[in-house]
This record gives sequence, C-alpha cells and structure tokens, in this order.
Amino acid sequence: MDWLLLVYRLPSEPSKGRVAVWREVKKLGAAYLQNGVCLLPADPSSEAAFAQLVQRIAGLGGEAMLFRAVSADPGQETAIVAEFDRLRDQEYAELYEQGAHFLAEVAKETRAGKFTFGEMEEIEEDLEKLTRWMAKVTARDRFNAPGRERALARLAECQQAYEEFARRVFEQGEE
Repeated sequence: MDWLLLVYRLPSEPSKGRVAVWREVKKLGAAYLQNGVCLLPADPSSEAAFAQLVQRIAGLGGEAMLFRAVSADPGQETAIVAEFDRLRDQEYAELYEQGAHFLAEVAKETRAGKFTFGEMEEIEEDLEKLTRWMAKVTARDRFNAPGRERALARLAECQQAYEEFARRVFEQGEE
C-alpha cells in the first residue's frame, strides 16, 4: 500500500499554530508515527489535504515536507493499519457512550411523560449531532475498524428511540 508521509516542524510559540495543525491532522484521520510525522493512505483527497496543510504550516512559520512511501516490511504495514483501527475504535467507543447518554435522556423524558414538541426538537438536535459525528468518523475510517458496527447499531437504537418518542408526541399532542 502507498502512504503519504507528512513531516513537519512548527515554532513552539505561539502554541495555537501547533494546536491548529494537530487538530487538522486529527480531522483528516491521520496517524502520528511520532511528533511531527504523520501518515495517511495515499489517495487524491489525502494528497490534496496534506498539500494544503503543507501550505498552512509554511504560513505559520514552519517547515513541512510531503512524501509518498511504501512500507518495506509487511509487519509494519499491519501495525500501521492496526493503529488506524485503534484510533477509529476510540472514536466509535465515544460515539457508543454518547449514544447511551442519548438513550438515557429519551428514557428519562419518556418516564416523565414530557411529550412536547420542544422536547422532541431537543432530542432531534442531539440525534442529528450524533449522526453528523458518525459521518465524520466513518469518513476517516479507511480500514473498517471493528468498532464501526457496534457504533452504527447504537446509532440505529438512538434513531428508533427518537422515532418512538416523536410518535408519542404526535399521538398525545401538546397541551
């Protein structure tokens, strides 16, 4: 497999530049091999994103180089893919946990009989946040991490809980 390897160095101050680059690297779903060295599977979108990051780093007074690389050791490539899966599984686990909080909130409002349009809107907004977050994580999940299915199943539970809540709002009507 071909990889894109980004090697960069930024001035230590101001720290907001380093944080901004780190956040962008994380958004892209890249894995850090060490400080200032990260990689993504080589494809046109990754290359374009890393090329923009090279320009941003230069604009922040840093230096960056972008390389295309191939692992010389299949064991290393397996370890790299495992690292990508580990990173995504962490995100999927967070999504799963937030889904549990969502379900608990819907259950609480159901027990309280709070079947109002306003409550339904709040629940719908929370579900939309979870759905957007899942879309971002799955877009970064280049190797179908094992935690994906569990998180998708939890999101489906959340969708079902919302639909049931909404049904009850419409059945009972707002007073």
